[in-house]
Order: sequence, then structure tokens, then C-alpha cells
Amino acid sequence: MPSIRIKRYTCSGPREQFSLEEDVYEGWVVLAAQTGSFLFAMKEEGEEEDEGEQRGEIDRWEREGVAGFGELLFCPPATTLWRRALEPMSFVFIECDAADNGLFATIPPRGGKVLIRDVQRLGSSFGYLNELHDRTGGAKPHTVPEHLLGDLLFLVEYERSIAAHLRERRAVEPLMHQAAAYIEQHACSADFTLGALANKLGIAGPQLTRRFQAAYGTAPVAYATEVRLARARRLLTGSDATLDQIADQCGYPNGFYLSRVFTRAIGSSPSVYRKTHRI
Repeated sequence: MPSIRIKRYTCSGPREQFSLEEDVYEGWVVLAAQTGSFLFAMKEEGEEEDEGEQRGEIDRWEREGVAGFGELLFCPPATTLWRRALEPMSFVFIECDAADNGLFATIPPRGGKVLIRDVQRLGSSFGYLNELHDRTGGAKPHTVPEHLLGDLLFLVEYERSIAAHLRERRAVEPLMHQAAAYIEQHACSADFTLGALANKLGIAGPQLTRRFQAAYGTAPVAYATEVRLARARRLLTGSDATLDQIADQCGYPNGFYLSRVFTRAIGSSPSVYRKTHRI
């Protein structure tokens, strides 16, 4: 993929509302909720409603509606983007250089919202963007944000390439996508439980485990562990936090417990991993 130049990017929140309710941009814009959800609508000047657009399929691109975690909103240049938070939320906003509009050729020209099944990889990309944003204050000293945006575009293209196959298999139902998104958002909280997730979804715990396993090929408790350890790896290589501090940020009671889980899953202790992978 050719290089991408980001004009500006923001990792913001939590906040009650967006600073601007609507705006028009020169380049493509990517907007995604990390927590919470928001209403949105996109409209070009003189645009009329497209009666032929369908919604509800994984590869359909909605241009108005509600967006939450696990969904990416792509707004093309010279298009009015209206948005309003439905609850306190945090989000990622990226505007690309207008000269790079050709890089979005695989996105429908009118833009829209796309659902991302791989919320763990999506959450990882968001995590790196947040950590970089916190360290630099939103400045771009190197090309890391561009690489992460390239990863988001890869996820979109991957979703489109498997959409027809997924419709045939009916592999991932919307409720289980909600479950995966919830785990990605809340697994690192000390009060996270699968029982709370099952209650939120309105299903029994065993049913959640069975349906999640069928959709993602792994049990929800294992998925939560992957999310926690992914964050632990980022903190080990990207911060000077102690093991106890990292454990607290990853939903574990203490560093000793984290070390046991980490060593069993990764094959090396946290201290060895940090020395090996830190640049």
C-alpha cells in the first residue's frame, strides 16, 4: 500500500459531545467510537436519498444511523459529516491529506459505516494510537499513525473480501459481535465478568459461551484473556510501569498473578518479554 499522510488525528474522551456537531473536510475522515456510541449522518450537497441502498449486511455501508465500538465510519471529502453523542464517549478521529484521496479507492465513493469483526485487532490499533497520542500530544514525529491507519484500511478490505462467505455461513450473528466488542472494551476492568455480559445481552451464561465459541472459535473467557495480555504486552514494551501497575491496568489482582498467566500463555516471563521486545 502506498504511504498515507495523516493531516491530523485525535484520540479523545471521555466527553459528553463532539466539539462540532457537523463539519466538511478536504480529505477522507475516519471516525470511530472507542467507548459509547453516536448518531451520524453524511450528505453531499444536492444529494438525494438512495432508495437502492440496503442495510444490515456486514458489507453494506450505512451513511446514517448509530455507530459504536467495532464499527468504522469513513467520510469522503466535501461531504457534510453530522454527529451527536448518545452517551459519554471516547473516539478516534483521523483526517488524511487531500492528496491521498486515491488511497481510499477500495472504500465506496460515498463512504459510510462498516462493521469490523476482528475487534481485538481493531482495539489493538486503537490502543497504539492512544498511547502514541498521549506520549506526543497528538504530534506526528514519525510514521506510526500512518501505519496504524493502513492497518485499519486492511481490516476494511478483509471484511469486504469475506463478506459473501460470511453471509453463506451465517457465522457471526450481530449479538456475538456485540459480545466481542464488549469484551474488548471492558475485559481490562477489575469488575469485568461474563455474567454481567450475559445479562447485558439478555442470554444465559452457557448460551453465551456456546454461541461465542461458534462465532469466533474460542471461548469468551479465553478471548478476554487475549485482550488483557495484548494490553499487557503493549505496556511492557511501551512504558516503564511496574508489573503491579500493569496488572492493575489489565484487570489482574497483582503482578504475581499476571506473571503466571502471561508466562503460561506467551512462553516467557513479563520481564524477559520486556527485555527482548523493547526497542
